[in-house]
Amino acid sequence: MTSSTLGYFSGLGTLLRTETSHILRAPAMWVLAGVVAFSALLAPPTARYMTQILSAAVDPALAEALGSTLPDATWRESYAEWLNNLNQLTVFALIIVAAITLTGELTSGSAAFILTRHVGRSAYLTAKYLVFSTAFLVFTLTGVLMTWALSAMLFDAPPLTPLLTGTLVWWLGAQLILTVILLLVAITTSMAISAGAGFITYVALLLVGAWRPGASLNALATTVLTDTPSDTLRAGPLVLTTIVCCLVLLVMSLEIFKRKELH
Repeated sequence: MTSSTLGYFSGLGTLLRTETSHILRAPAMWVLAGVVAFSALLAPPTARYMTQILSAAVDPALAEALGSTLPDATWRESYAEWLNNLNQLTVFALIIVAAITLTGELTSGSAAFILTRHVGRSAYLTAKYLVFSTAFLVFTLTGVLMTWALSAMLFDAPPLTPLLTGTLVWWLGAQLILTVILLLVAITTSMAISAGAGFITYVALLLVGAWRPGASLNALATTVLTDTPSDTLRAGPLVLTTIVCCLVLLVMSLEIFKRKELH
């Protein structure tokens, strides 16, 4: 690694500590944590009492007809509801909070001052991405434990492994949206444009997931509960493709940000 490359990453350790302290005090991050917790709390009861919910919401005859088409409630339905909630609730909060958090110091002018303190540009952007991504991972894993605990109260012996692996695959798909937002932050420093790019990416991923061949390469479209070795092997290409895309987007973001003029 050349000295110029090392210079771009100078101060990374200090920035990681500073960003961690900052993000723990950010109200938007706790809103995101609350949305994840709500998604977890909602999933098992929804799966367990779906028939009763339908009866209360629609005509009893229609509810009975719809209820007869539903599978018997098990931990699988509970876990599937959790993944659906992540796609339908959490991802929207993630896009908005990520755009706000990643652009905050850039739009306020604080970033330009920070970068005069012998701090590398790549270190600055890398620290913001790593801390945000790690915080979201902690929130998501907490949601996994909440979903598993509630499922254990409502269903017989739900295993943790399929829930954990399925959620981690989804989290990896969310990183694809996050790195797209990071790229637009590096290009424009605009919160609205970055969030818009995140939503467009989300819609594009859903459309790809609706296409049968594309679904196997779209982590956000998965409801895979990898509770057998064969399931895990099938998820391999999806995980590899997503990691490669995220790394490419991250490198592009860092290269663009190195040359960006800040005010």
